[in-house]
Amino acid sequence: MKKLLRKIHLYLGLFTLPMGLLLALTGIVYISGFNQNVGAEINKYTLDGVVIEAGNEVSFLQEWTSKNNVEMPRTTEINQGKGGAVIVGTPHYGIEIKPGKNQTFLTTTKRSVLGDMIMIHKAKVRWFANVLSILLGISMFMFYISGIVIASFKKNVNGEKVLKKEYIITLALGIIITVFVCVASVI
Repeated sequence: MKKLLRKIHLYLGLFTLPMGLLLALTGIVYISGFNQNVGAEINKYTLDGVVIEAGNEVSFLQEWTSKNNVEMPRTTEINQGKGGAVIVGTPHYGIEIKPGKNQTFLTTTKRSVLGDMIMIHKAKVRWFANVLSILLGISMFMFYISGIVIASFKKNVNGEKVLKKEYIITLALGIIITVFVCVASVI
């Protein structure tokens, strides 16, 4: 059993290491106060007297971007934004279309590599990166369980396997401190 758990632990760890490092790095950066727009090129345009009908966003943008020498997103994928806005493009480069009274607001956003990585961390990207993130989460659960099983038992004088007391104490302290810190940080 320990041999199988060690193999699972090792190979899952090696496979998910790159995604784990990416999410750890972007988590540190995000908690430190940076968001997905760090280093982004953001341009805002106000189009007075222009109202774009729903469903015509892509054709409007194709015409408007060619006339105004603005980069058109490489995909015409449409996503819902905040406050009734529509975003055409990808997480790396997109154009937000926000309707106003007898006017339209356009915002182009071209993110940096770090901004793209933060978007992956926040799961604001296409589904396939999210699958890797979920796999990492499942793997993390398995790492802890397999690690405890692999390392926590020792043989006593009678040859029976027993839990190491220092591991139980450390785990109990970890649970108590985590619960205290989390509860104290939200109330």
